[in-house]
Amino acid sequence: AEIAFCLSTLGLLAYRTGHYHDAQLYDEAAIAMYNTLGDTHGLASTVNNLGHVYGDLGNYAAARQMHEESLARRRANQDLYGTVYSLNNLGAVAARCQEFAEAQQLYEEAMALAQRIDFRPGISLGFLNQGALAYWRGDAATALGLAQQAVTVTREVNDHRNLAWALVNRGNAHMGLGNYADAAHDLQEAARLALSLRAV
Repeated sequence: AEIAFCLSTLGLLAYRTGHYHDAQLYDEAAIAMYNTLGDTHGLASTVNNLGHVYGDLGNYAAARQMHEESLARRRANQDLYGTVYSLNNLGAVAARCQEFAEAQQLYEEAMALAQRIDFRPGISLGFLNQGALAYWRGDAATALGLAQQAVTVTREVNDHRNLAWALVNRGNAHMGLGNYADAAHDLQEAARLALSLRAV
């Protein structure tokens, strides 16, 4: 199990540093080992990670398949936190494919579960994703309100990575509404935060 975990972690590191093909190889090796071991929790997590890799490689069909498998395994494991993430990930794939109604349904299901179990990081992610979706659909006013809630909750839970994205979303919404000074303030703060994260 330790070797499989090490491979999965190496895959995540490769993904976070933009080495997607290396990440795919590490994840596939970890998945094979977790399957042999019968470790359903490690398998669900690594399959989820591989879904992110496929998504960033532009292979959305494979990404959807991985996230659907991860969701099914997390539900079987009664992993409610993981289920929130998998629903959001499936929503993100649908949004990238411009299947906006499906994305909205998945995001709402994820948010309802996150609120029911009071999972604050999941709630912040829900506001973040729904705000981005509203912006893509051309509703800057709704996007601004959701982005503001995402900023508030990500600050509460000290989630700097998603705070940077929330600030970008709020900045974009401000631009869409013609609030250029507010947009510049948010985007500059997001850039500073992103640079600080890269330095860690």
